[in-house]
Amino acid sequence: MKSALSLTLLWTLVTVCVAQQKLTPKSSPLAQCRVNEQVAVDALVDRIAERDKLQTANKELVDRNAELTKKYEELRTAAKDVLGYTQTLDVQYRNMLADFKFLSDAYDRAIRERDIAAQATASQQTLRAAQQQRVANAIALYQAMPKYQPPQTINVNVSDCTKLPALCAGH
Repeated sequence: MKSALSLTLLWTLVTVCVAQQKLTPKSSPLAQCRVNEQVAVDALVDRIAERDKLQTANKELVDRNAELTKKYEELRTAAKDVLGYTQTLDVQYRNMLADFKFLSDAYDRAIRERDIAAQATASQQTLRAAQQQRVANAIALYQAMPKYQPPQTINVNVSDCTKLPALCAGH
């Protein structure tokens, strides 16, 4: 490629030299051609230096592209692993969420049953207390009543059994 560029520039130089010889007969064609040759050589050197810089930059870009491609593949592999792990975590999260819902519902049922049992216990205690109060009231009423004392024996002497025949029956 270097030689093709050199040949192209040389051909351009020769063409320019020939064209200038035809246009400017007063100046020395050889001197003018040497000036043109120097300009062409300088341009050629500049173009070669620019090409070398571009080739160096291209090589650096190719190397950088290779590095970035390698890093991309590493990141892609890591992303696949992370995605797989994330999917596993998502399944575990959903399972734990379902377990939490189940346990939460069971807890709520247990709390409701405890409250119902507490109400039943309170009702039973209230019923027992009412029964005990009734018993206590009955005992208090019984104790407040005068005690029964059997009648004392009275000796009655009946002289006339016609008026009270029941009293005379035992006589």
